[in-house]
Amino acid sequence: NMKKFFSIMIAFVAMFTMNAQTFESSRFIDNTYFRVEGGATALTHPGYNKYENWGHTIQGVIGAEVGKWITPKFGVAFEGDFGIRNGSEAGKFNYVYTFVGKEKVHRLNYITVTGLTKFNVSNILAGWNPNRKFEFVLATGPMWICGFPDKGDLNEMDFGVKFKAEVNYNVTERLQLNLIPEFNYKLEDSHWDPCFDSRNSWYALKVGVTYKIGKQFTECPYKYTQEDVDALNEQINELRA
Repeated sequence: NMKKFFSIMIAFVAMFTMNAQTFESSRFIDNTYFRVEGGATALTHPGYNKYENWGHTIQGVIGAEVGKWITPKFGVAFEGDFGIRNGSEAGKFNYVYTFVGKEKVHRLNYITVTGLTKFNVSNILAGWNPNRKFEFVLATGPMWICGFPDKGDLNEMDFGVKFKAEVNYNVTERLQLNLIPEFNYKLEDSHWDPCFDSRNSWYALKVGVTYKIGKQFTECPYKYTQEDVDALNEQINELRA
């Protein structure tokens, strides 16, 4: 009887140790989010871009992001940023157009649209935890850039790449606050030739508010098959023998 008792206990332990982290299948809208963000940007090399100093390159930026976490570790997103003209006369980068006989100035300096691949480093290193307050996320992806040059020039369109990190604080299950440092490269020079020059780059620091949509990830227990039961029965029979 004692041997039978220990055999059953060992079998139960084996069943629990076989448990793996699996998640319920979801609808398309589940595990998605919408974010609004704002902050400031500055050029990495002001002098190369005809600005007098670093301070003249600082300008505001507002943006929005829509994304979906495919798994707790991996997600995709689209982000749009709008650079706000800072009014500096040194190296100003704004577009003047005519409307009803009067010249008007674009208040935006540039627009970027970025497709992002995102990695939740916290979940990769420490496993998924629905009660985790702080998360660290890395993201990168290709970027389309539309700048508004001075009067008489055509709008400048280029391609680039964005690298960014996120320090996220989960206020509630739905609401999240974000601190977002990022680095942006323009990958083409003035002749549309490919380049990877830090003089054509800028960095930003933004804060954001994220609202999560749909159902969030729900861990479900491991579903045992007949093969699992047969294997456990075999272990019990071996222990009895």
